[in-house]
Amino acid sequence: MKRHLKQNILRRTEELRKSDASYLKRNLTELNNEATKLMKAGDYISALAVYNLLFERAERLHLTHPEIHICYCNCSGAYLHLGLYEDAVRMADKCKQVAEAALKRNLKSGPTYLRAISRKGQALLGLGRNREAAAMFEEGVRLDPLNPDLKLGLQAASEGLVKDLVEGKGRETRAIEYPQPSQRISYHPYAAPLHRIKTDDMLPVRLLTPFQAENDHHIKDTYNYATVQTDIRMPKRQLRFLEDTYLHKRIEAAIKAAVAVASEEDKDCRVLNLGAGAGLYAMMALRAGAHHVTCVERWLYLSLLCKEVLAQNKFSEEAYKVLYKRPTDLTLINDVPVCANLLIANILDEGLLTSGLIPAVSHALANLLTADALVLPASATVYAQAVELRTDRVCGFDMSAANLYRWHPAYAAGTPLDLDSIVPLSEPVEVWYFDLGTPPTKSDTKTLDLEFTRRGRFNAVMFWYKLHLFGDVYVSTGPEAVRAGLRSLQPAIQYLAGELPVDQGAVLPLMASHNTVRMRFDIETADYLHLMKPEAAFPHFHFSMLADAAKYQAPIDLAALLIDLANGEAYQRATAYQRAIARAVAKVKREEGEAHVLDLGCGTGLLSLLAAKAGADSVVAADLLEPLCDVARKAVAAADLSSRVSVVHRDTAMLQRGREVRPLGVNLVVTDLFDAGLMGDEFPYLLEIARRKAVQPGSPVVPSAATLYCMGIEAMTGEVAGFDLSAVNTYRWDADYEAVRLDQMPHRALTRPSKVLEYFFDGDRKARGRDSLLKLDVVAEGTLNAIVFWFDLHLDDIDTITSAPRGYGLGGSVLSELLKAPTSAGVTTSPAVPAVGDPAGPATPAAPAAEGPAPASPCKGVPGGAAPIVGDVAAGAAACGEGGGHSSHRVGAEQGGHAVPAATDDRLEASAAIQGASCLTRASTTLVTEAVEKPACVPAPSEGLESSGFLPCEAFQGRMPGHAFKLGDRGLGYYADLEAAASSFEEEGGEGEHGRALPDSGGVEEGASSGAGSDGAAEVEGAAERAQQGAQQAQQAEHHWGQAMQYLDRSVQVLPGRKVTVLAKREGSKVHFALRQGVGEWVERPPWKIEWGGGSSVENPHYQRVHYCQLLVSDFLMRVKSRRFPPIEKDFKMVLAHCGSLFLDPAALQQVCHELVVCHELVVLERLHQQSEFSPGVSLTALTKPPLEMH
Repeated sequence: MKRHLKQNILRRTEELRKSDASYLKRNLTELNNEATKLMKAGDYISALAVYNLLFERAERLHLTHPEIHICYCNCSGAYLHLGLYEDAVRMADKCKQVAEAALKRNLKSGPTYLRAISRKGQALLGLGRNREAAAMFEEGVRLDPLNPDLKLGLQAASEGLVKDLVEGKGRETRAIEYPQPSQRISYHPYAAPLHRIKTDDMLPVRLLTPFQAENDHHIKDTYNYATVQTDIRMPKRQLRFLEDTYLHKRIEAAIKAAVAVASEEDKDCRVLNLGAGAGLYAMMALRAGAHHVTCVERWLYLSLLCKEVLAQNKFSEEAYKVLYKRPTDLTLINDVPVCANLLIANILDEGLLTSGLIPAVSHALANLLTADALVLPASATVYAQAVELRTDRVCGFDMSAANLYRWHPAYAAGTPLDLDSIVPLSEPVEVWYFDLGTPPTKSDTKTLDLEFTRRGRFNAVMFWYKLHLFGDVYVSTGPEAVRAGLRSLQPAIQYLAGELPVDQGAVLPLMASHNTVRMRFDIETADYLHLMKPEAAFPHFHFSMLADAAKYQAPIDLAALLIDLANGEAYQRATAYQRAIARAVAKVKREEGEAHVLDLGCGTGLLSLLAAKAGADSVVAADLLEPLCDVARKAVAAADLSSRVSVVHRDTAMLQRGREVRPLGVNLVVTDLFDAGLMGDEFPYLLEIARRKAVQPGSPVVPSAATLYCMGIEAMTGEVAGFDLSAVNTYRWDADYEAVRLDQMPHRALTRPSKVLEYFFDGDRKARGRDSLLKLDVVAEGTLNAIVFWFDLHLDDIDTITSAPRGYGLGGSVLSELLKAPTSAGVTTSPAVPAVGDPAGPATPAAPAAEGPAPASPCKGVPGGAAPIVGDVAAGAAACGEGGGHSSHRVGAEQGGHAVPAATDDRLEASAAIQGASCLTRASTTLVTEAVEKPACVPAPSEGLESSGFLPCEAFQGRMPGHAFKLGDRGLGYYADLEAAASSFEEEGGEGEHGRALPDSGGVEEGASSGAGSDGAAEVEGAAERAQQGAQQAQQAEHHWGQAMQYLDRSVQVLPGRKVTVLAKREGSKVHFALRQGVGEWVERPPWKIEWGGGSSVENPHYQRVHYCQLLVSDFLMRVKSRRFPPIEKDFKMVLAHCGSLFLDPAALQQVCHELVVCHELVVLERLHQQSEFSPGVSLTALTKPPLEMH
């Protein structure tokens, strides 16, 4: 068929050439007009014949035309209509080439360029080359995100690609350079031109020396910047190390045994401690009987801290020496006075080799130790395991496109792992054994056979090591050790080049290699489903956002469950955001007829998908980073919503009506642009500018408001392993807050939570004032030196979620106090939720509950003090009938199409408190309150429902715990024994996607009638037990935001029973806390935070050192604008490849690299557009914040 069509085109071309001998005299415009008329008439063969004559004349006479790209584009379209896809691709490529050249002169060829992309993509689809087609459509959508042809083409290509992968077609391969089995490690000569050194494999066998990195003009600025930035980050990383009692106990046991052996035969035990840190292990050695310890620390501020700690603990200056040097720069006599006979090498990280362990130990053995010296650790055994770490479906949408950006230049370092998110696909296999008494001097490569124990997608290797410290003392950094309490070390995750589908029982060869300063794992030959995109600018905290099941997963709606089961439909839990967006879209469409949505800072596009699914007529999703926009586009295409969702790569404050959004603007805004401190991402500013430029006046916003809460704590280091480590507190202070998991850090809660202020996003309400004077109730004695704060996010009048720490609920309530509330039957429950504590670190006392019982007020309509029939407790208030009271926000439920406010009371009735605690702790950090108006039709259980098990009712009047509203054999009404249906659902799949147990429904036990609660005390005890179970389940989930912690400028001693005044001051979008003027004592600050004098000649040298980094960043960005230098990422890639030989910290180095690469991307974007593309609301901190956990 295709051959026949081509022959017809050639025949028609020859006929036209013979019939019109003067075609060579006709101009190109005339020929194009004739071909266009033929195409409109549907005669594509004749049109192509005319175009052949046109191109022949142009080539023969060397003619051109400023718009000849239109001819190529039309020719491509004609070929496309005839199904001649190869020729269509050829003409589209020619059109793209000519149009791109024309764009340099003017922008008139822009639409033609986009049409060429679209036609090439359609031709590739016709050829079945779906992956290439998807890439082509992605290029077009990046240029014109509102083009419907390009969006629908991307959707079709994505669907075709999925079908190809299912059928085993369309996979990708990646060529890797197979390393030599064994090569001797050497160093580059001093005069080597470093700009010519290639680091593509990231595993070089010729290494850089620190001397070269400091002096070569191609790399010295990058190296110096990385060194200073790492230096100021290391003291806070040391805090986590000092909290690791699990590791310290084992290290101290090994040190005692090693010192005892080294001291035998009346020998002095002289210790060389590499990587001394704060000096903890040096002090352990001195306490064990060591004669002298030489402490070597590569980082300046850790060496200063080590010297201060040793002096603070009253050790004689003759017993120790502290050196600020790299381990390979040490010399005998000058640095180490006498050869040591015990080496403690604490140069460890997740990857074992990446901080320079082997070069440091090799240098010490060769130059600084005796022949019979002991080495601690003595050896290390490395294990590897195939794992799956992916994002799949979230809220029913396929968000797997985010997995394409699971990439790190080396391995993921520095971020605590969420082990529940990692799916092991094979058993661990032993990879290497390193004897540190005789460390390796050559690289090594070996192939291991991985046998898969389950089906999945193999996309990462998790590896860890087991250290033989000394004698019979071992410590592992594997998953089991982390679960047992190891805090400062963990397994390392290295992503593969792509994703591999594997089946149970399959065997795959894994190639493992190392060059003494880094390990690497590869698959030699494989057909990947997708190749990862090596994009260092991608913000990895978005994986945590997608994994935030507590925010996107709601408790089971038992009524909806039974309705779905009765209708034979699969039950799906709606999410808090999903419900709020659906209500907002429905309201806007009901009032205005159409809903047009703007997703501010769309990220991966999940909220945009929820809005489109809820029925929005159009959605504009905007984000500043192109990798995030790429994920959002793919997710939209996978959801078949390309016709309604447009993804725009642009600063949200730069959007304009008639350009990115429709001329009339949008009438609904959705967003999740928040950080741990609520407003650190500059959301108020971005929303205000968007309202001016792209949003209709009075348009609703989801979320509609937020309430900020705070609590005073003591966060200080005191005694560690019997030593005074309080000197490390000097390095805690920072002017800005930091994101933390409060339950995972040692602290003491000193005050009750208190409301700080409210933000209103929806409507014209504004927060009252910029400053708040807070009177915090002190509940424990201690030193108040920090404020922890979090927020309740009010999505609308019904749904609210909170970022409160574990043990605290909506409205700043303390859940343990609710569970301690005395009951009307005289039963008092014990607290199930600790207010504070750190299970892995030093024990910390819980915050005391309020002394004395809370007065009970009987709940109207609830006999005998039994738990209320319906309603949830929120913010310390219960749905207890009428009663005044106060609540932090209005809570209501939709009943009969109207929002009904819930009755609240500050003092909880006893049984209502227990019922409320159960509801509150059902999802401790996700409290979706659905309080219902006092039921008119639904009576108390004593009114006959218990005995009959049925209550007739003509309409649904609200949920009744333990009962279902349905049409049964007795008619329409409420039937008892609902628990059986709920438990059967839980048994069949109630654990959800992440394998966590579902919340307790609060109903009666299976097989028990609702009348079993006639004894009030027994019913209250059962409610208390269920409340405790719900509290325990509530501890399993927290939001990705975490909490914000700000250290105060002054610290103050506080006593219980008193109040402490704290000023909360809004500075821009953020809130800053401070004590009253003159209260407390100034806290010590890190050296680089102190600026002396103010003039350049009297500045603190530490301050100048950090200020030098700012000048280097300015210089980096000027390089980008000059277009004469390679990207910054290339320089950092070389530093990362030689991280071990340069003795840098891989975790800090990767974060610094990420920050600078994001800066580079932003400057490139501004340069391309030749104008400012960013508003003052763009924050580098917001774009580069690290996740609290790796999901």
